[in-house]
Amino acid sequence: MISRRLLRIKVLQIFYAHLFSNPRFDIELARKDLEKSILEYHKLYFLFLDLLLELQKFAEQKLEIEKSKFFSDETIQRPFEKIANNKILKILQDSTQLKQFKTNYKINWNSHPDFPKELFSDLQKTNIFESLARKDSDFSVDKKLLIKFYTDFIHTYSPIYIELEEMSIYWNDDIEFALSMAEKTIKGITETSSEISFFPMYKNDDDRKFAQDLLEKTILEQDDRE
Repeated sequence: MISRRLLRIKVLQIFYAHLFSNPRFDIELARKDLEKSILEYHKLYFLFLDLLLELQKFAEQKLEIEKSKFFSDETIQRPFEKIANNKILKILQDSTQLKQFKTNYKINWNSHPDFPKELFSDLQKTNIFESLARKDSDFSVDKKLLIKFYTDFIHTYSPIYIELEEMSIYWNDDIEFALSMAEKTIKGITETSSEISFFPMYKNDDDRKFAQDLLEKTILEQDDRE
């Protein structure tokens, strides 16, 4: 869920965007833009989770290619196999809620198919990928791998910032926050999880009202100064 700190940031972003584009504020339009901004943030959160499933898909494809080779090398196969069979990813893949959010939000990587492929190729050049050939796999190891993917790879992977900015103008300032939410979601998955606890867009109705009231108050105070 979006924190009150981020709600304050978004209110100020919308306020200054409207201030510079049109000093005569349209409060209703500003409210709609704020809701849109928060909705886009929530979409980005699910897009980061969906990115894990894209990696799993490419790992499965690579694994099949390696297995089909006449001289098949298990050492080469092992990292692909560990991603393809990652227990956390299996839970994500089976999540009806995630499928529903993806459908409702119309989010996927289909319109940018080359990017996840390039990302997976770059991941193969990292120590994270190399370590998969050496470590045995269990639920804890599978979880740590995905968290490490977010913290040690995606956070510093500059192409994803460029890609996401092209996909939505709203995502420029949301990437770090959405990544943090995705990491927390992965950390919260347990071996007994029958369904994943995804973050809602708002913690509760009070937070939604807080954001709208703060925006209106900020606009009215600006009007009083003029």
